[in-house]
Amino acid sequence: MSEQAVGGDEDGRLLAEYAATGDERALRTLYERWAPRLLSFLTRYMGDAAAAEDALQEAFWRLARNAGRYDPSRPFPAWAWRVALNAANNILRGRRHVPLLDGAAAAAGNPADDDGDATAAVRAALSELPEYHRSVFILYFWHDLPYQDIAELLRIPVGTVKSRMHYAVRALKERLKGILEE
Repeated sequence: MSEQAVGGDEDGRLLAEYAATGDERALRTLYERWAPRLLSFLTRYMGDAAAAEDALQEAFWRLARNAGRYDPSRPFPAWAWRVALNAANNILRGRRHVPLLDGAAAAAGNPADDDGDATAAVRAALSELPEYHRSVFILYFWHDLPYQDIAELLRIPVGTVKSRMHYAVRALKERLKGILEE
């Protein structure tokens, strides 16, 4: 699903409306549109369903608090993803290891993803990647964001996105070698 299909320019308009008038219905509409996608990303990225919920709430609190800072000439989706990623990273700071997702957390991300041992192995391998590789991989493969959008979101060059993706895929292949050969 493209970001335009999620709400596109209307999302920016809703945030601007909230900033100007404090209309909570505009903010609620944004939450209803974006919370499921952001929660799915955060759950996979953080590896902890409870922490992902906390990050989601933090992200929307920040979106509301900083609504007046939103630049309508920039795409709302990139801003929303960035705020969510920053909230997640703030929560993850200080953690040495991202815990593996349990079955309930996996279902919260996407019920169709849980297909047994292979999924658990992928989750385990993914949780071992550095955050900067994991975020690129998840945004690309699970959320269908193109490299250009990921680059804007993470504020890095497209070449860096491609490089991080290359290393993420290579590391995952190495970690999953035995499973992939079965």
